[in-house]
Amino acid sequence: MQKWLLILCVLLFQTALAQHGMIFVKKRGIKKVATISEGSTFRFRKTDDSVIHGTLAMVKNDSVFVNGYWHAVADIRRVIIRPKDEKTLGNQLLLTTAGVGMITAGMTLAKWEDFRTSLAVASGMGFGNFLLQVVPRLKRRQYRIGRRFRLQPLDYHFRTAARGQ
Repeated sequence: MQKWLLILCVLLFQTALAQHGMIFVKKRGIKKVATISEGSTFRFRKTDDSVIHGTLAMVKNDSVFVNGYWHAVADIRRVIIRPKDEKTLGNQLLLTTAGVGMITAGMTLAKWEDFRTSLAVASGMGFGNFLLQVVPRLKRRQYRIGRRFRLQPLDYHFRTAARGQ
């Protein structure tokens, strides 16, 4: 029984130490508005106006490792985060309008409601869902680092002390 408990503890401790470094974008140093964790794709502009786009591989001290190079957090001037799905707004609006038309026609032809009521119900269902999908896209995707927004790197990597010191 004790052997199994020891094996279980060893396995649990291995997974407990598997933490990822993160970068927090904070508004006025208090409110966290975005989190970029290791493995996430993002884009940032440095103070020398170069734009770096890639996957965050590692966060260590005050530096980030992106595309095989270390970049200091103090040199990052703007963080750009793009949504993962790039569906066009016009395409979604077109499909929603077609769906509203089909629901209206179906309700009218089945004689469930008259045309005005079925149009109102179909519009509420279709365009209400459309608005629920569109509103989160209006969120800020660029954070200008400086007065209002700050970057806070969080490093979870444990360092071992050098032997003989």
